[in-house]
Amino acid sequence: MIAEPVRSAARGFTIIELIVVIVIIGILLVVAAARLTGVDAFEVQAFFDSTKSAVRFAQKLAVAQRTNVVVVVGATSVSVCYTSPGCGSPVTDPTTGRAMRVSAPSGVSVSGPASVSFDGLGSATPGGTITVNGGGMTRSLVIEQDTGYVHD
Repeated sequence: MIAEPVRSAARGFTIIELIVVIVIIGILLVVAAARLTGVDAFEVQAFFDSTKSAVRFAQKLAVAQRTNVVVVVGATSVSVCYTSPGCGSPVTDPTTGRAMRVSAPSGVSVSGPASVSFDGLGSATPGGTITVNGGGMTRSLVIEQDTGYVHD
């Protein structure tokens, strides 16, 4: 005679199974909440980082080519040019092959000096602070006049 397996009368989940399911649901909720809220803050940070990269590129280009490179700050964009005003001779973006311009997303504004010119030694004229506002946050990018050092 073959013995049948013993079956327990209790049915349901163990406490460990319930805890694991609750932890997994919690992790999913945190990830989903981060994706659904705060998108503006991510866009503002991405625009700020792109602006900082463009300004640093302008300074390095000026030194490498031993020429003046101008960063033109508009209300919703930052452009890199060889001449100012009006950015008549834009610098070509090496990643896109088009004029180097960083455009702000909707609801984001830029303020600062109308333009900053880097000379062949990397010095900035006049230097100053470029401020990015939007999404409930403000980020500032400082350009040191004597050295052209760009930092936040």
